[in-house]
Order: sequence, then structure tokens, then C-alpha cells
Amino acid sequence: MNRLCLLVLFLIIHLTMASRGDSSNTFKKCVANCVVEARLKPCELTAAERLFWWDCPANCRYECMWEVEGIRLKNVTRVHEYARILKEPVDEKKLHSYRPMKFYGKWVFHRIWGVQELASSLFSLFNLIPHLIQFLFYYHIFILRGRVGYVWLVVVAAGANAWVWSTIFHARDQTITERLDYFSAGLTITSMCWATLIDTIPFFQQTFPFLLTTFLFAFHYLTHIYHLHFVLFDYGYNMNVMIITSLIFILLWLIWILRHPERPYRWRVLLIHFSLIAAGLFEVFDFPPYFYLVDAHSLWHASTVPLYFYWFSILRTHLRFEEKKTR
Repeated sequence: MNRLCLLVLFLIIHLTMASRGDSSNTFKKCVANCVVEARLKPCELTAAERLFWWDCPANCRYECMWEVEGIRLKNVTRVHEYARILKEPVDEKKLHSYRPMKFYGKWVFHRIWGVQELASSLFSLFNLIPHLIQFLFYYHIFILRGRVGYVWLVVVAAGANAWVWSTIFHARDQTITERLDYFSAGLTITSMCWATLIDTIPFFQQTFPFLLTTFLFAFHYLTHIYHLHFVLFDYGYNMNVMIITSLIFILLWLIWILRHPERPYRWRVLLIHFSLIAAGLFEVFDFPPYFYLVDAHSLWHASTVPLYFYWFSILRTHLRFEEKKTR
């Protein structure tokens, strides 16, 4: 749910581009020298680092990232020291030239127990909890709604899968983990649009329209994934497809709210959408990580944990209401 609303307005694709840090000559020379040295003398990695698929070239990139960051911090300290000695204001223009840098689209993070982004990985794992709770404690509410309830259970399963891969991706950014993270997020967004269409428009709950709609959404998703995986992993193309799917999702719920003024919980549906978009502001106002651990992206993941609990409570209320109405 949070990924969907974020994609509508705030999807950021900076991960696709070379960053200032890894484009610097200092970093490139450091990595080249480190890789050569690693061939002569293999690097030392802990068991945890090997468990998270770290190897010598990847470790070289990590160590050189910190070498460049160390140089940056020394330059920042020097600017402040000169200002103190000369008793003049800090040269903001000079200071700006030494602003924090990203490497391969990511800020500099401490690697802890082999995990690249500990905070984002943990908060992603926390987002899995409300999804599991739906299966463990509220499964009966979903199945009482019949076909529509099972459709929403598919969405819950897709969301749980997405947060598993988000946890893994933030723990260790590799091609396979990145793609599975993107593919899983895409599945969640597609399934939510599919479920909303079936839930909010009774016509699509009939057998033939339901099967046709399910086939078309599955075809849409599979062809999208095929293009990304086998033709070209194009971040811009993926963004456009997900934004269009997300806009359809939101439009369906807005139409539902307007058509059902008698539903006492309709404003809660509107509130959760605005809340999730507000949480997405963490992505818009991106900032370097505090203590090299907690950045804006990780705080976005943290903020969506309670919002997921709220969203699922609304969904359960909605399913109960619909079930009573059909008795």
C-alpha cells in the first residue's frame, strides 16, 4: 500500500544513475588498486559478511567508499577550522562542494554484521508483521467475504512477499535482490489494483468478468516482468507502468468514496491514502543517514509500519460491512 501511493507522486529513480561518489577519480583509483591487491592477498571477511554474499571486489568498493568519505570529512573539518582561525563566517560555497555523496545511488552506511542498510532492512522486516497478522489472526474475516475476501488475501500475500525481498535487498544490494525487490513491489501494486476493481465494482465479481479481469491483470504483470528481465531493465519504463497502475487504483477508491456516502468508514479510506502520501515525503526530502545508519528512506519504511496496521483495520471493517450487507 505504501509503495503504491509513493509511486504515484514521489517515485525516485536515482538508483539507476551513477552517483557523484562512485564517479570520482579517487574512488575509481582506490577500487582498481584494491582489486589488484586482493588478487595477490585475498581480503579478510567475517562469516556474516560471507553469508551476505560479500566478496573481495564488493569489499573493495565498500572500503574505498569509506576512504572517500574520510577525505570529505577532513575537508569539511578544514573549512570550519580555517573559519575559526580567521574569525570569519564559514565559506558555505566551499562547504557545499564537500556535501555528502552517494555511491551507486546510496548514501554511505555502516556495514553491520554484513548488512548494508541495517535500519531500512529492519524496518522492512517490521512491515512484514502486519501482513503475517492478517493470516494468523484475521484469516476468517477474509474468507467470510467469499471470492472478494480471497482476492484480498492474495494482496496480503503479495505484500508480505514484497517486504521479504525489501528486507533482503536492503541487507545486500545485488542485481538479483534488486530485481526481486522491484518485481515483488510491482506484483503488490498490480494485485491491489486488481483487488480494488473487483471489490468496488460488483460486475467484476461475477464468474466470467472475474476470470477475464484476473487473466488481463496477470498478463499485464507477466509481460511487464518479461520486458524488464529479458528485454531491458528500464527504470523509467517500470516507473511509468507502476504510476499508471497506481493512478487507476486511487481513482477506483475515490469513485467508491463518492458513490457510498453512507459508509461510516469512507473517510478512513481517504485518510489512509493521504497518510501514506505524507509518509512518502521522507523520500522527497532525502537526507544523509544519521550516524551512517538511519536515512530518510529508512524512516519512510518505519512510518509505514503503523499505517499498515491502520489500513488492514479499515480493510477488515470494509469486508465485515460488505459481508453483512449480502446476508
